[in-house]
Amino acid sequence: MPSRHGEITPWDHGPYVIVTAYIMMVTMILFVMTRLITKALATRALHPDDYFIITSATFAIVQTIVVHGAVKNGLGKHRTSLSDMEFDRYSKFNYVGQILVIVAISLAKISLSLLITTITPSQSILVACRILNAVVVAWGCASIIALALQCDVPHPYDFTPGRCLNQMALYDTIGAFNILTDTAIIVLAVGMMWKVHVNARSRLIVIITFSMRSLVCGATVAQLVTLRPYFKSTDQTWRNVNFSICSEIMMHLSIITACIPLLKRFLTDLQTGLVITTIPDHHELSSSNKSRAPYWKHTNESDSKASENGAIASRASNGRKTPKEQEDDSIRLTQDGIVQTTDIRVAFHDLEGRS
Repeated sequence: MPSRHGEITPWDHGPYVIVTAYIMMVTMILFVMTRLITKALATRALHPDDYFIITSATFAIVQTIVVHGAVKNGLGKHRTSLSDMEFDRYSKFNYVGQILVIVAISLAKISLSLLITTITPSQSILVACRILNAVVVAWGCASIIALALQCDVPHPYDFTPGRCLNQMALYDTIGAFNILTDTAIIVLAVGMMWKVHVNARSRLIVIITFSMRSLVCGATVAQLVTLRPYFKSTDQTWRNVNFSICSEIMMHLSIITACIPLLKRFLTDLQTGLVITTIPDHHELSSSNKSRAPYWKHTNESDSKASENGAIASRASNGRKTPKEQEDDSIRLTQDGIVQTTDIRVAFHDLEGRS
């Protein structure tokens, strides 16, 4: 029995997908806009991680529109109620939508990984983030190719049984790597926070914001659970509802959780106490007429001042003290518009053995 478009009936569950998709899309857009406005006001500039999240959100919006097209052409209805032309159009929309999900979540992962690289001084964390980005790119490309060729050409969008490879194994593998890469992001964020000198409250807040990425892992698990009834059924347009709902939630959550650490409250917590640690432990001060080895020791972090901007400014005494004498100096650093002042202790040891 035909129903008006958008009306939920016992024989048409497609509107459930539309409602979920658009609620998640609007929420995602609000989070992305809040992130970008917050970043622009605080730093007066956008950075690579911001451009990746913008691109990810763009693909997610397109994907949502594509899913709407799939619903209009039969997603959520019984296959027997659809004409061959409607099923063909549904299959194409469904096919493209699945590929766009991978593109959107891959870009969101890279955005979050790049964010970690901008706020950590640890060389090991930086290397790990670069490796993770390479893994995400490889996973994303392999997944897109596999999904694009999962069924026989010239109609790879036709999921009719007997035309496709083992789709259950394919989607399980893609989902497993999706969970692993998200887990790696959480682990890197926790590792980053253990290597910086901030108070326990700030450390906990930042860890919690990054750990919200686990929500994406949960949505991915739910998506994988819905795979079996979907692929085992001969009425896939009807059984695709739960799988599509989980896919929409997972995709948009991936972008939302990539924005949470940069919201207004947390931006300061991320930057306070972190900027000074961009001075690596092996950094050396040199003098034009003496050979000396400096030792840097952090003594305290002060509050950040988000209203000050500019290039890195440093102030240090140029006067030479007596041998083995220590002098306290102050360095003011500006990174992304956040100004941090911290006291450091510089001890000069005469390498020539003079006392």
